[in-house]
Amino acid sequence: MDMAEALQTYLQRREVAFEIFSYGPGGRPADVARALGFALDQIARPIFLHDRRGLIMAVIPSNRRLNLTALRQFTGRPQLTPAPTDTVAQALVNCEPTAAPPFSELYDLETVVEEAFADMDGIYFVACRTGILARVQSDAFQRLHAASEWATIATPAPPLRVPTRHPRALLPRQLAGRFHMPRPTPHRHDS
Repeated sequence: MDMAEALQTYLQRREVAFEIFSYGPGGRPADVARALGFALDQIARPIFLHDRRGLIMAVIPSNRRLNLTALRQFTGRPQLTPAPTDTVAQALVNCEPTAAPPFSELYDLETVVEEAFADMDGIYFVACRTGILARVQSDAFQRLHAASEWATIATPAPPLRVPTRHPRALLPRQLAGRFHMPRPTPHRHDS
């Protein structure tokens, strides 16, 4: 369970205590939340956007949706759109693009943080590598975002809707046995 050295150094230099949890390559942060008994809204998810002025990071709870209109109005940047993965990858330091920690100082980016984090007890985040989740105390998260702006930029995600009245909708027991997953075949790599 090792997070990127740049992130670890960043937290240690700011005297921020942290805990690390592993959720494995096939797992998800939501699995850790259920296992440890914390709410999904305590997982901070950075979203990278860009316009002609450059990149910006929005930090929202993982179970919410970014309100792009609110973010555009708050920042005065009406042309913000989601940044391409290759653009995000160039801005990250030793992190996978989908596992970026939500701290603006690491990337020297303008950052807007969802206000809901101010009232939470402990904030979790993916720590540079898929399969690693870290936790910091709420007051530490707020200190790390002292230079960030805080605003209401996220909305609750709508519940997952499953079409149950559709005549072809299948129930879980009807799905059993319908899918076959082939066994992975070993690949040989010769030097």
